[in-house]
Amino acid sequence: MLATFVSISTVDKFGRKKLFLYGGLQMLVSQIVITIAIAMKFGLSGNPGWLVPSEIFPLEVRSAAQGIAVSVNMIFTFVIAQIFTAMLCHLKFGLFICFAVCVIVMSIVIYKLLPETKGVPNCVARSSSLEQVFL
Repeated sequence: MLATFVSISTVDKFGRKKLFLYGGLQMLVSQIVITIAIAMKFGLSGNPGWLVPSEIFPLEVRSAAQGIAVSVNMIFTFVIAQIFTAMLCHLKFGLFICFAVCVIVMSIVIYKLLPETKGVPNCVARSSSLEQVFL
């Protein structure tokens, strides 16, 4: 709202064209900053969801488990893409609170239940079930 008052008071001094161009430049810079921030976040997190099934399942079922994991991931991505707009219309900003709660629950489940494979030799992690290693 403050920017509106600044624009009203400076439109005659600088002109509409300069204000539009300056506003466009601000939007461009904001989009670039957001893009870099998102790229860094996802680049740093690495989404190891594709990697986990290949490390925690025994060799006998590893390929089937990987296929199921990928299928479930794609199915839920499709479902979320289909219902996102309807949820946004009904929940407004609450949708993102809902997603934040889902991320919190996911993080708790991962912290409590997912075995850490750091430091476990690849030959052990890949040739046998991690159950044998951790239990």
